[in-house]
Amino acid sequence: MTGTEVRLILDTRPVPRGPLSSAQPAQPNVAVVYATGFGEVASFDGRPLRRGQQLMSKYRFRYDVDLSDHRRTARLERTPLPSREDAYRFDAEVDVGFRVSDPEAIVRRNVGDALPIVYGHLAAQFRLVTRKYDIRRAEDAELEINSWFARPAVLEEGITIYYCSVRLSPDNAARIYLQQLEEVQRATSVGAARHGQDVGAAQHEHIMALMAEQSRQELDQLAARTQPELEAREIAKAEHEARLAHIAAAARRDEDRLEREALANLPQDLWSVLILHLQRHPDETAYVTDLYARHMDALAARQDINDQRSLELVRYMMDRDLIQPVDMGQLRDQTLKRVQQIAGPAGGGDAALPSAGEGWDDQLPDGVSQVIRGSSVPGPPPGSPPSAGRAVPVYVLVDESVELPGYLDAVNEGLAGLPAALARNPDTVGAIRLALLGYAAEVAVRIPLTGVSGAGTVPALTPRGGCRLAPALTDLRERLTADIDRCKSHDLVVGRPVVVVLSAAAPHDPQDWPAAHHALTDRATFRYAPTIVACGLGGADPATVARLATQPGQAFQAAAGMPVEYSVRSFTDFLARFVAHWAAESLTGAGRAVLDRPAGFVPAVAPPQEPRAPHESPNQY
Repeated sequence: MTGTEVRLILDTRPVPRGPLSSAQPAQPNVAVVYATGFGEVASFDGRPLRRGQQLMSKYRFRYDVDLSDHRRTARLERTPLPSREDAYRFDAEVDVGFRVSDPEAIVRRNVGDALPIVYGHLAAQFRLVTRKYDIRRAEDAELEINSWFARPAVLEEGITIYYCSVRLSPDNAARIYLQQLEEVQRATSVGAARHGQDVGAAQHEHIMALMAEQSRQELDQLAARTQPELEAREIAKAEHEARLAHIAAAARRDEDRLEREALANLPQDLWSVLILHLQRHPDETAYVTDLYARHMDALAARQDINDQRSLELVRYMMDRDLIQPVDMGQLRDQTLKRVQQIAGPAGGGDAALPSAGEGWDDQLPDGVSQVIRGSSVPGPPPGSPPSAGRAVPVYVLVDESVELPGYLDAVNEGLAGLPAALARNPDTVGAIRLALLGYAAEVAVRIPLTGVSGAGTVPALTPRGGCRLAPALTDLRERLTADIDRCKSHDLVVGRPVVVVLSAAAPHDPQDWPAAHHALTDRATFRYAPTIVACGLGGADPATVARLATQPGQAFQAAAGMPVEYSVRSFTDFLARFVAHWAAESLTGAGRAVLDRPAGFVPAVAPPQEPRAPHESPNQY
């Protein structure tokens, strides 16, 4: 119990009896009590005796008793309040008001400090109440105590408690107990709820399993009833497809026959064949005419050399008298005939005109026959090279959107030697079909898909504005479908196409090209989805280069600080090696071509993304 001392007897002194003594007055809140020498106590309504009364009085001592109201707040710590069965204790904070109601009792009992008497009485009364309540019912005990002291309580010591308000709470030990009890009750409630939930889930799963089993049984019964009908439908479908295939094959044969009959009376020279091809593929006009012009230039140059050698031979024979005058007429006739052939409509000599026995199967210059050969091409004869009747499509997609000093010059110089480099592999060059595309804001076809020969030429790439990958990838998807279907119509076995991309700048359509890339490379939706190998240099974005490649390890970036010319030469050397290896692997079916990485290049790294489909080796359609 805490609190300051409250003294009720303020002063004690003898009663003066001398003739000159005067009566001492008292304050309004003080009651004066007198006592005789024998302990008799008297109070004259708390007023002090007058001077005359003091002289004749029997009272020997005067006591000044405090009648003021006293208000105190304290915690009953030394007198714990037990709960029911004395199991735990209540902590009590009491606000009490008291005053002296019987000054004589205060003097008679010699009450010094009033607080022990007041707090002792309160604690005794509180214990009578708290012992009736469990520790968890502190509020009920508090309510009863406060209602009990709603009326003043008069103590026999002469003190009246006119106000009392108490607040009860469990002590520390009780609070720990209640917390533990609450945790146990909460755990019990949660456990009961979880048990009910688990029981409900188990019942739900059991019901669902029963329903699933019932559904399976019904499906099995339905399948058993409908199986004969389904089998009949499958048989009818197979027969229908077989009839359609037979009709399509017959139509193709009729078309080939009509085409041969229509071409029977047409000129069979090289230019006529090329004209027929261009009627079918007008988009290749520039390339084919350029090839034909170069072919005719080569024939003319070769004929000039032959004529010069023939002239030198005639001069030598005349100098040696190996030609007689009688032979000059015959030589003159042969010379005139040769001049007429050179000046004839075909634009060349006998070597430029196919014989009557020649036709679609003849090899045309610069690999043109690999593009325009008709469906009447016979299969490869026994002992033919592995490339006979096979086609390996290779597309080279080059960035033309930048004007780096020396970039396109180095690209053109490196690609110019690509046909000759591929021709050094006679076992595979016959199967390679090469296409060269340039991309910037739009796509430019530099070389349509065609065969490769050592004498082939590569048109120059030119710088153009813009850099967009989406149009290039979309064009590739359409071009692959048309090219591969055309090769297959020529009875060629086509390998998995490969696209080699050279990027020199970041694309301007980063939001658009990924969708076009997915449409091009998704083998689940696009049968002719290619393998893509990507290389970047200059201002190319390594992440874009890495995402262009269809498999990890197929994307490379030029090392920082590497000169552009050296990077391009390294790329074109790598391109020649890779195409040769890819063609060899496709023809032998050995699997994936080994990427040895361009010299000075490092692997391009892309941000983490979803795993790609497992790698598939170059297969055939």
